Parts: sequence; structure tokens; C-alpha cells
Amino acid sequence: MHGAEEKALHVEEKQDEEEQLSDHSDAGTNPALSKGVSPEGTPCAVCRRALQPVEQRLRHLPDRPLCNACCFREMDPFRPVQELEHVMYLSVLPGRHLTFDLEVPDLRQWRKDGFEVEIRGLRRRSLAESQSLQQVWPSFLSIEVNGHEVFTTKVPLRGHKRRDLPQSLSANLRRGTNAVEVTAEDERRRDFLLAVVRTLPLKPRDLSRSIPEETYQDCMQRIQALLRESLAQGRAHHGLDGVERVGDERLKLQCPIMLTRPSTLPVRGTECRHFQCIDLDAYLISNFRTKAFNSRWRCPLCSFEIRPKDLRIDTFVQMLLKETEADVEEVLLFPDGSWQKGEPVPQTRTPSTSPSPPRPARNCAVPAAKAPSRRRTNGAVAKAQGAPRRRDKKRRKAPVQGETGTKRRRVEGVARNRVHATNSRARAQDCVGLTMHPLYVQTYYVQNPIV
Repeated sequence: MHGAEEKALHVEEKQDEEEQLSDHSDAGTNPALSKGVSPEGTPCAVCRRALQPVEQRLRHLPDRPLCNACCFREMDPFRPVQELEHVMYLSVLPGRHLTFDLEVPDLRQWRKDGFEVEIRGLRRRSLAESQSLQQVWPSFLSIEVNGHEVFTTKVPLRGHKRRDLPQSLSANLRRGTNAVEVTAEDERRRDFLLAVVRTLPLKPRDLSRSIPEETYQDCMQRIQALLRESLAQGRAHHGLDGVERVGDERLKLQCPIMLTRPSTLPVRGTECRHFQCIDLDAYLISNFRTKAFNSRWRCPLCSFEIRPKDLRIDTFVQMLLKETEADVEEVLLFPDGSWQKGEPVPQTRTPSTSPSPPRPARNCAVPAAKAPSRRRTNGAVAKAQGAPRRRDKKRRKAPVQGETGTKRRRVEGVARNRVHATNSRARAQDCVGLTMHPLYVQTYYVQNPIV
């Protein structure tokens, strides 16, 4: 039995080694070294390197293919990888264990310049699946650097979703050679890619400086094309719903994030098909503060993926914001490119369904409310009338000169307890000296209760 298990384990390890060699031959451990040996094929949209057959399965967009290294470079715009050589290590998960050495010769200088070292993960997808640059870890992943555990991911509980994030390795690295050990468990672990990259953290204001501006003529042509398309769709559906389209559209001058007019620059995505724009700073700051890494860069209007490189400043909307007053919320657009201010929507108040109290006549005097009586009553009358029982406030003695409040209260409490104890003993002796008939004892304690 043990011999069969050892033989099956040996066969599985041999298959893992063969697939590891094939994966390393396809993807390459260092993309910078295999830059000129790739066969002719579809070039990468960033580095222009011909894609390997395995790299054809991992794309950002169908019309914008990316190689494995450039996928990791463009994963996080707030932490970009500036150069191809900054991808320090790249490999496919060959099996359960992966060990490699990471050379960091200038770690001190990197920290002074603001660079950080991160490890990121991607999953290779088929052409039929949706393509996106999402951070994905295997079901179980454990990474150790120089014998110290950096982080561990586990299978989430049932009904819960795990949020995978790139992990920083800067605090666990040392100058020179660093030993990295990776342990992974997943049903499709050979579809995962791991990369160690050197990044430069950026702020939203740094990204806002690189957003290009679209010319007024291009913006006008886009508006007219969208209006013609909307008019054609309205004529096609005129016989279905019985509503005639007149060809004008409303352009809201409010940011869907701030719900006010854009305060900085109105932007939109290159693939967006709507007129309304977004405030640039609001969009960048909201994505910067979003903790869910894979939920970033979604247009709040059409849910398209819009990264900073896909944003454009709309000069037509920028002109409308300058030409209209601050209280104007929308304008009307016409197919010829002209526009006019939208009519304000009247705010109608819905009548209340609750009955209102009757109003007194104009000449009638309203009787004044009767003031409550302040006549003092005894306890029995107050109780019969249902009034709450009044309790006289205890008068505090004036503190003795040179005596604190805490000490005074402690002395008064001890004296009060002694008086109660003395009265109780005296009453008990009186009861013992007299007859012990139950009726007499009950009558005595009713008339003389023990305080």
C-alpha cells in the first residue's frame, strides 16, 4: 500500500516538474532577458514585445493585448511600475512549493527615493472569460522571506468573499540576497502568476496632472454623433411605445459622486456613451480610498472600467460650466450642437393626508389654558388623586471647618447605622418583655416600623 502511494506521489512530482519547465519556457522568469527571443506574433501594447502563446490568454482588453510583465505594471495606477526592468521576478506557480532568490543590491537607496517592493498575483483566463487586471491569490497562499512569514491567505468562510490585495515585502527585505519561499494550494494553481515588482507610490494629485485634454471640436463631434444615434433609436422604437423623440437630450451638469457641479475638471472615459461628466479629483480620491482593490476604476454612470489612462477632459462641458450660472443643473442639447438652459423643475408639495385641527374664528377669543394649582396636599389626598408623591430634599449639613466631604459623609453614615442598630435592639427587647402573641407583635411593628 505504501509502495503504491509513493509511486503515485513520484509520478505527480514528475508531472509538476515537466509543467514547471514548460511554464518557465513560455512565460520566462525575467521578461527583460527574453525580450528579443520571442517569436513573431501579436505585439504587446506597451513594450511592443511579441506575445508568447501562453501570454495570449491573459489580456486587459481584446483590442489592447498585454504581455505578462506589462499586466503587472498596469495593475495599480497608484503604485505603477515605471520600467520593465523593475519587474524583479515573474513566474508561474509550478506546484505546491516555489523557492527563489531575490537580489536587492540598493535597498537603502530605494527607500530614500520612495520605492517599495511588492508581490502581486494574477490568474490566466481563457479567451471566453472576462478579461480584467484583478489581483487574485490562490485559495491558500503562504509567503516567507528569509525564514519570516510575511502573510498567509486562507479559504474564506461560507457566504463570505475574500478581498485580495498586493502585499508589500519592503519591511522584510535586507540588502543582498533574500530567500523567498511560496506555498500554494488551489485546484487551478498552475493558472496563477506571481511577480515581485518595484513600485513608486503616487497620490491622486500626481495622477491628475497626466490626464490629457480633448479638443473642443472632437468633443462637439462626439456630442453630435451621440445625439444622432439617440434620434435614430427613438425613430426605430416610435411604433413600439407610441412616444415621439424630438431629438433633444438633457446634459446634467452635476457630478454623480459629489452630486454638485464639478469643482475641478469634468472628465469622462473614452468608451463612455453618456453626456454627463465626472469631477476629476472626486473620481481619483474615491478610488484611492476604496479598500476593495478589484472594485476600483468603475464609472459611476455606465460601470465601464475607466483607468487614468482612459480619462479625457471634456472641454465642451467645461465651457458649459463657465457659461451657465451656479444654480443651473442641466442644459438641453440639439442635433446641430446648439444648447440652451434647461427649465427648472417645479417643486410641488404633496397635500398632507392627516386632518388639520380646526382654526378658531377671527373675532372669537381663544380661552387661555388653566394654570395648574400649586396647593400643597398631604400624601393620602395626592395618592387618591393619582399625583406623584413629593419627596422633600434632604438638607445637607454645612461642612465642618477643616473636614473634607468624603470624610464627613463617612462619619455621618457610621453614626446613622449605630442609631438604627440601637433602636432595633430596644424594640426587640420590648417585644420579648411583653406578651409574644402574634397579633400583638404584628400590631406593634406596624405602629413602630424599624427604620
